[in-house]
Amino acid sequence: GTPTFLLELARDARLDFEAALQETYSESVFSSYELDRLPVVGLLWQTGYLTIKETVTTLRRSTRYRLGFPDYEVQESFNEMLLDFYTERREHGNQEFLFQMMDALEAGDHHAFLKLFQGFLATVPYSLHLKYEKYYQTIFFCVFQLLNGAVEAESCTNAGRIDAVVRTAKAVFLF
Repeated sequence: GTPTFLLELARDARLDFEAALQETYSESVFSSYELDRLPVVGLLWQTGYLTIKETVTTLRRSTRYRLGFPDYEVQESFNEMLLDFYTERREHGNQEFLFQMMDALEAGDHHAFLKLFQGFLATVPYSLHLKYEKYYQTIFFCVFQLLNGAVEAESCTNAGRIDAVVRTAKAVFLF
């Protein structure tokens, strides 16, 4: 079913999903659960949305874990639920929208892509407009994950940060 509790917890904690999938974690993420401080990443692992993808041994000989989605279907399903939750677009219109955006990116038509994306963002209800940038980064990240694009949010450069870098087979888009 839809993990509404997890999605609400992630939103309230302002979880950066991209960073969470790149970080490594100690064993404590799998076992430390206090009601007033529930670790979102640990709960995503406990519920099966994330799995251990890699173990890393540190210089101090401790083991850390990198987590990720167990397979593409779980990743796609979770990102769709997250996108629906963050935008309150509960209907199934997201699929057609995503296909149109993917077609525009593959054609290298950034104007058509931006028009579609701006139209999509305009459908987010006013009551959901939050002042936290992470909220919008999550929407952006989910859209590009669902487009199968390699997306890097908040990409650091020597001159500052790029909001997002998206790589397709034919082009690189900077937002």
